[in-house]
Amino acid sequence: MKEKTFAIPLNDTHPSSVLSERFGKTPYVAFFNGHTLQILPNTPKSSNGFLQWCKRQGATHLLLKEHGRIPCACKKDPSIILCYPLTPNPTLQDAIRQYYQTP
Repeated sequence: MKEKTFAIPLNDTHPSSVLSERFGKTPYVAFFNGHTLQILPNTPKSSNGFLQWCKRQGATHLLLKEHGRIPCACKKDPSIILCYPLTPNPTLQDAIRQYYQTP
């Protein structure tokens, strides 16, 4: 089974950064697999390119802030699992705790 790796759109590189609402045009993306956190600048700057780029980085899940609709790029490519945070303004730390909390 492939390791679960989240792509998390961010506004900046700080661990307390709030998740970005801009999806494909987000400035940064955190990749977290339960062990390693890597924050990279978003180079594609478009929804279709962004999703493919995240997959090339190893992402199996994409954490998005809820904003009423699923991005078209995600509708076309069901191979990445969409997840939504439980709080209205989650930070990167909140997201990691939510999905990788140890029981």
